[in-house]
Amino acid sequence: MILLRFAQASDEAAIKAIENSLPKVAAYSPDILDKITQLDFKHIVVEVDNEVVGHCIYSSEPGTQDIQIIRIAVHSTKHRKGYGYAMVNSLIVKARHTHVSCRVSAVINETRPWERLFFSACGLILVEKCQGEDEYLMEISHPTVEIQKIKKRPRFLVKPDKQS
Repeated sequence: MILLRFAQASDEAAIKAIENSLPKVAAYSPDILDKITQLDFKHIVVEVDNEVVGHCIYSSEPGTQDIQIIRIAVHSTKHRKGYGYAMVNSLIVKARHTHVSCRVSAVINETRPWERLFFSACGLILVEKCQGEDEYLMEISHPTVEIQKIKKRPRFLVKPDKQS
């Protein structure tokens, strides 16, 4: 069973294990993660069979309720199972439930092409180049587009094991 919930202090060891499981090119330094978690960001985790397999750090603007994804990671042994998509999808649904014109966005780095592919698969489109030379802003294109994707791609549901 998949459970999306807010992170708790008891999840810290699992989150560090997730970050340590990633290739060095994809990992963030531990001190950056400590600084991010100390700031006023929200943090959700995806739990599968009582095991935390992924986490997402995001910020929510109080006045507009726009959501910006700061960091998303899934344990390296759990990739391509839809857990990252489930976290992004839950943020999209939350934003649209709060207000139709809410934006869900992520700043991606050009040196990490897999981020662009992942967020494109989640329904975000490239909008503009940011101040840095190699950073770009991606966001949800239109409310109806992501509603169609939600109905069309329920990949994050776990199929029951076949019993013999």
